[in-house]
Amino acid sequence: MLKILLMPAIALLALVSPVSLAQSLTPAGEEYTSPARIGGYDWFSGTTPMAADQNTILYDGKTVWETDDPIKCFSACEAFLGCTAFIFAEPLTAEEVPTCSMLRAAPDPVVKRGSQLYIRKH
Repeated sequence: MLKILLMPAIALLALVSPVSLAQSLTPAGEEYTSPARIGGYDWFSGTTPMAADQNTILYDGKTVWETDDPIKCFSACEAFLGCTAFIFAEPLTAEEVPTCSMLRAAPDPVVKRGSQLYIRKH
């Protein structure tokens, strides 16, 4: 009976949750959450801003940090004033890991393999 009552609530959560559930593998065989649409942000796959290094916001003293989920980038960007965009970079070689960086601005997007640019909607 309880299971029947919970099913509509679980279905509703799946519709409103910004969480991406698909999994990908790094070239080294480690799992990470695949990039996907996130509520309140425009998503540009295979894109990065031209002057990303000039607009980066530090997170724990780092401009780029390791993460296994773009939702963690989203959460960090939501918490930092002035963050208008973030980049989730997928690993392309066995030596790389998924990373994130927050940005004050995302001017002049250019093509970059493995880079996922998310820009906050106004």
